[in-house]
Amino acid sequence: MAGNVGPPEKLAALKNRLDQSYMFVISFKKGVQSKPENLGIDLKTTQVEPLGIINGFAAKLNVRYAFELADRDDVLQVWYLHPNDASLYVNTLAAINYNVNTLPLPAPLNISLGIDSKRWVKKPHLDAPMQRATRAAAKAGLLPVVAIGNSHGGNAATNGWINPWSYPEWVISVGAWDSGDNKVAGFSTRGDPKRPETWPDVIADGVDIIGPWPTNLTKSPGRKKRDETNAHFINTVAKKDWHLYTLESGTSMSTALTSKAAGQIVFFLSNLIAQNPPQGNKPIFTLTAPPERITLFDELKPRLTGTATQQSDGSTVYSYNVDLPWKMVKQLLIDTAIPVPGALPYEAGAGRVDINYINQQFGQFGVPTPKIAMSKVK
Repeated sequence: MAGNVGPPEKLAALKNRLDQSYMFVISFKKGVQSKPENLGIDLKTTQVEPLGIINGFAAKLNVRYAFELADRDDVLQVWYLHPNDASLYVNTLAAINYNVNTLPLPAPLNISLGIDSKRWVKKPHLDAPMQRATRAAAKAGLLPVVAIGNSHGGNAATNGWINPWSYPEWVISVGAWDSGDNKVAGFSTRGDPKRPETWPDVIADGVDIIGPWPTNLTKSPGRKKRDETNAHFINTVAKKDWHLYTLESGTSMSTALTSKAAGQIVFFLSNLIAQNPPQGNKPIFTLTAPPERITLFDELKPRLTGTATQQSDGSTVYSYNVDLPWKMVKQLLIDTAIPVPGALPYEAGAGRVDINYINQQFGQFGVPTPKIAMSKVK
């Protein structure tokens, strides 16, 4: 077979459903122009979502025809999407594709979502369309910040399995911190203690976070009561605006806060490099961490970039040279994370992201106003 049908664990089931139709993501080989019509797909009868970031497109196809496409010499991959995930998956790919082409880069890419945990696998596929798209985005300067998931406490057989979108090295994987109980949030997905690649990189506040409520929806009585009896909500939001905000918990909230921190680091680095162009191999800046800031995560996970030099007083000096933006931002989030007592790396990664601390460390050129980029999806 010249092409590649995936995911591999679904092949047997798909071969028994050759006459059914599902959503697939089709990718062409490098150098081949991505044109659905070249595959005999009628654009008048089949809805197609172009996905230039992976040199392909998404479309609903008959399984038999999908297998035929995979045998073509110009096709790289044909990837099946579960019906319950297909819309989310394709819309997310389309949003990544759109933002890579429209945003001024580098910039963080907040991905506070993922496929249903029922369809996670022990070892996520790095050649899946989403992983290929986030890798291309990271290379282009759009830095994926991804929620690790809210699956802890579920099926014991899948302990250590994480949101597959948060798995690759080139994304920033985020868990949730419960500031009220001063511990990793009970729902926050943990990695496998024996597989460092599954650990979150950092955690951030993810319990009872205040966020906007859609103006076209009415809160349920339960949500309304929960909001309006919460001391933090009452003291933070003006009463006249209570209908515009709500409390929410999850690693999605943590990811949004981490994306904000990543944006501050990007702003700092962009200004620093613009005002002080790099000279040879000389570091562009350094940070010093006291002994209490060094964690087991730092000892067990290899650095992505920069150097760490231990001093005689037990502190560590981090030096940074210009590198790929995703490596620099991810490493800086790890290096500046605040250790959380009692939590191991597979639960909390390098520690907690504190936006105020990030602003202090990387506010030399000011604090940018957060902006939410529109994502053009169907």
